[in-house]
Amino acid sequence: MSSSTNTESLHPLEIQVLKALGKQEGLLTDPQLVDHTGLAASQVSMAVGWLLTKDLVSLASEKTTTYVSLTEVGTQFHQQASPLEWIVQSVKSAAQDGTSLTVKNLQTSETFQPTELSRAIGLLKKEEAIQLATGGALEVTGKPSPTSDRLRTLLNRVYEGPQPITDFSPDEQGTLRQYSVKRGNTQEPFRIDDHTERGYRLTPAGHSLIPHLRDGAAEEISQLTPELLKDGSWRNRIFRKYSISLRPPRLAVGRRHPYREFLDSVKHKLTSMGFQEMRGELVETEFWDMDALYMP
Repeated sequence: MSSSTNTESLHPLEIQVLKALGKQEGLLTDPQLVDHTGLAASQVSMAVGWLLTKDLVSLASEKTTTYVSLTEVGTQFHQQASPLEWIVQSVKSAAQDGTSLTVKNLQTSETFQPTELSRAIGLLKKEEAIQLATGGALEVTGKPSPTSDRLRTLLNRVYEGPQPITDFSPDEQGTLRQYSVKRGNTQEPFRIDDHTERGYRLTPAGHSLIPHLRDGAAEEISQLTPELLKDGSWRNRIFRKYSISLRPPRLAVGRRHPYREFLDSVKHKLTSMGFQEMRGELVETEFWDMDALYMP
């Protein structure tokens, strides 16, 4: 198959990615391809997938980086206060007004969930930032909470945008993981995600196609519509050719339900032993009763 024939079967998105790679002697990463082509990240990913299948582009590098970002809860903590800060401030304000707050008083607040407050109170007591006084009242000891201070620093820092977790100290990483979203607990200020950045370069087959890429290939159309047939404009349009050598989508083959297979197997064994199948109200009712009440 000639190079010109190969280019005719390329999608316009594939052509833009090939042109961007052809202008660079080295490799280009996903974000760089987005910048060079002006396409959306999803379009670049789709085009690169097609080109990899056609062996016109190869994967040259792959690097996974763990990033930390704020959740909606984290944004709220940054703009207002974390449970640790809110508890200390509430106890201080109550003391200045000549009153006192108990754990039960704090848990009736609608600002945070009772579970969040219980966790924060336990941590503040452990770090001796607050203590229980006579009658179960809470009072501030004047000793700072290292976790609260570190959490505020991290909220201010991550609020600027997602950052690699390796940019933080071991203690900060521990706090980030402690207050990150986990399965079964989504009400946390931080989210930790792995982002994989891949680099691509042209294969020899891809290099051979670069001189044959046409300008204006984006004007090709891949679908014949009733409007094109009606006004006859299809005669002056270029249709994108398809490659019949590509693998079609895999079809999921259906199969019988396991319980249905079991029933058929029992039926086959009984009839092979000489029993005869019969149909009647008594038998149907018996099998319905067994299926509905006793059979899993």
